[in-house]
Amino acid sequence: MHALIRALVAAGLAGMVALPSAADTPPALADLPGVKGRDGESELLARGYTFHHGAEAKDGKITVWWNAATQSCVEVLTQDGRYATVTTAPVKECEGDPR
Repeated sequence: MHALIRALVAAGLAGMVALPSAADTPPALADLPGVKGRDGESELLARGYTFHHGAEAKDGKITVWWNAATQSCVEVLTQDGRYATVTTAPVKECEGDPR
């Protein structure tokens, strides 16, 4: 019985690791998931981010934003007109000419 419980707990923990984590959201942008896309864009601009590039995705639209002051790059997934996730992206995503 204990082995079954341990296996279920381990499977549950493994599933948690595979899910997107709020820890990937920069603390300064934690209030943006859930906002309307246009409001999120205004907020990112007000916080010093500039649009770098974007692309259509199978589950929405992805945009990448750069903040020169903090040297940080973030990726935003917009679904149904709202920011679904705002996550830290590798700086290399914001290198080169914006598209």
